[in-house]
Amino acid sequence: MPNIKLAGCHFDTILGYLKTLGIMRVIDQQFSDTCGIPQGKWENGIFQLNLKTNKKKLFELFYKDYEPSPILVPWSGGSIIKLQKKTQKKKNKFNKNSKPSNYLDKIYLSSNSRIKQARCVLNNIFQIFQQLQIKNKKQRDKEKHKFVSKLRIQSIDTFVDWIDTCAVLNSEKPVFAPLMGSGGGSDGRANFAKSFYDNLEEVIPVFNQWNKKSTLKNHQQKSKAWFEEALFNTPHKFGRLNYSPALFESGTRGAGPNISQDAKERNSLLNPWDFVLGLEGAFIFAGSLFRRFESSTNHTSFPFQTDLSSGGDDTSLNIESGNQAKELWLPLWENFVDYEELKLLFKEGRSSLGSKQAQNGLDFLKAVKNLGIDRGVSGFNRFGISKGRVGGNNYNSSFFLGNFKTGFDKNIKLLSEIDSFVSQLRYKSMDKDTPTRFKIVFNKIENSIFSYLKSGDKIYFRELFLELGKAEYTITRGGINKKIPLVPPIDQKWAQKSWDGSAEFYLALALSQIYDKTTGSISKNMEPVNRGRAWASWGNKEPKQVWTNSDIIENMFFVLSRRMLDCSRKDNSFKVPVSSSFNAPLNLVSQFLHRNIDLKKLELYLWSCILLKKVNPGYFTDKYNQNQYILPIPRIYLLLKTLFLPYDLEIKGQKYKITPEPAILNHLKAGNLEKAWKIANHRLRVSGLVPKPGIFHGKNRDQIWANTQNIDGKLLGAALLIPISKYEVENNFVNILFKTS
Repeated sequence: MPNIKLAGCHFDTILGYLKTLGIMRVIDQQFSDTCGIPQGKWENGIFQLNLKTNKKKLFELFYKDYEPSPILVPWSGGSIIKLQKKTQKKKNKFNKNSKPSNYLDKIYLSSNSRIKQARCVLNNIFQIFQQLQIKNKKQRDKEKHKFVSKLRIQSIDTFVDWIDTCAVLNSEKPVFAPLMGSGGGSDGRANFAKSFYDNLEEVIPVFNQWNKKSTLKNHQQKSKAWFEEALFNTPHKFGRLNYSPALFESGTRGAGPNISQDAKERNSLLNPWDFVLGLEGAFIFAGSLFRRFESSTNHTSFPFQTDLSSGGDDTSLNIESGNQAKELWLPLWENFVDYEELKLLFKEGRSSLGSKQAQNGLDFLKAVKNLGIDRGVSGFNRFGISKGRVGGNNYNSSFFLGNFKTGFDKNIKLLSEIDSFVSQLRYKSMDKDTPTRFKIVFNKIENSIFSYLKSGDKIYFRELFLELGKAEYTITRGGINKKIPLVPPIDQKWAQKSWDGSAEFYLALALSQIYDKTTGSISKNMEPVNRGRAWASWGNKEPKQVWTNSDIIENMFFVLSRRMLDCSRKDNSFKVPVSSSFNAPLNLVSQFLHRNIDLKKLELYLWSCILLKKVNPGYFTDKYNQNQYILPIPRIYLLLKTLFLPYDLEIKGQKYKITPEPAILNHLKAGNLEKAWKIANHRLRVSGLVPKPGIFHGKNRDQIWANTQNIDGKLLGAALLIPISKYEVENNFVNILFKTS
């Protein structure tokens, strides 16, 4: 069959996408004998159609033989009720000789066989109004569930499909599809049925019996020009009509949610064939009602339609729109398929995460990356649907939020570790009483997940890892009284996937693994949180939590001081509580002391690393170049560190028990390094160790050790918190410090 390129059918607006489905549906159901079974696919954003006909014949079929679907919205507005009253008048009886005043009058009075289905449905609606004794909008709205249910049972099949496109019936009331506006075929004061027949009248001679001859003169010529523009992007001289495309094309194609007002107004003109074919295409979105196994409540699902997630191109969406905003994921395919195959795809178009159905955009995206979608789909275009962006708060508008490829991502399992946390944080972010800072935290996390799953780039996974640390910091600084959920413990693989080889990351890993039976983990000094291997819960605010908004040097100094104090209160012969399963090489300590470390980056990584369950240092030591940036290390640090070890010092097989001296930290805090090294010197001599002098150059030993004027006391104290291995201590610097007495 000939391949026809529909250059006018783009996939980056909802209307452009629906138009392609409408073309396939009409041809499949009405012209397959002439054109063959239509098959289509997406190629570089343009729709390709296989048909046994040419462009000219295709227009003639649509113009002369196309029978529009019966599109009416009797559950919204009061126009049909008014029409029924008009038909029941005894005086001035409304009949074929009457003059119509709107599209409903024309449907009712017309004898045109092409709209016989709409007339049939209209008369059926009148009968149901009589059966339920509905005489006005108030009565109709009160009986809406019963009315729609009865309408669905008694209507022709095509109108049942329209009802299922717009709404589903749960146990209490109709639930309307996000795609079809807030009223299920209406949106604010816009009625999609009215728009459909207004546009239809412009492109096929269905109501021409009431039009003036001057209007009819160029009707076919205009319709052909608009048809060729709609399908083939062919330019013409007739322009567009000042009709609204409603929520299906709100603003410039592909411009996203933040387009200018001028752009919105400039693109309000409409090709009538676009709207007509677009609504025909919407029939493929038939909703369904299913019962979730894990819940006793009903959940309404429409194909590829979910609650809006804030991630993606506009991180303000959830804060702005709350839980009223929705999103739509439109599937793309690269192989030719027919309309029946597409119907099956949309019928089963409910993505899943295990046994859980996707409830929001993030769930849907994770399902896309977890093979939880129908086979044969190569990608999805994501659209947001939100009130208040165009036309005021009563109207929905749509905006393009990007293209997402399908395919398995092996890190989905890691992301599942934070599923519950993200869901709880989403729920809290929708609470008007939740402070904005926590809503921002949620948006940043969700946006990072979207960015990673869309690109698969390690940079975005690292960004997510860091956002989790930022979240933990923000939540623990002010969330305890707000009952904000905590970030759960996460697997070491998070750090492996985020690893950037930096000194800051390596140092953060070493610090995060500090643990002592008496004082607990370093996280106990940073936040009021109890952490297990698979859980995290709020604890009480305690004096040991000394981490403040100060810089990390001061905080590290405070942590070491507090851990020393807590241990000394319980045991005078305590070991310094800085033991860690992950030790830093000496050259990293040297970089830290020479301020060759990005301290803000170090703190960011530290808050992320304390979330890790346990870290096996092997992976990171193998990948980190320990010989990079070798800098001379201050001798005063080497001397003091021997008093701040979590184990006994061993030299040449002999162990030396050195009593820690917390007072050293007080002198470092005051900047009195001379007093600090004198106390250390005394402690070492008492323990049987004699510090060696350096090269004298005319100075005595004490003058050599006192040469510390360029070192900051708090920086030196913070460096003493960094865990280093026995090997580093006993082989790399002890022998240059001491001679045994």
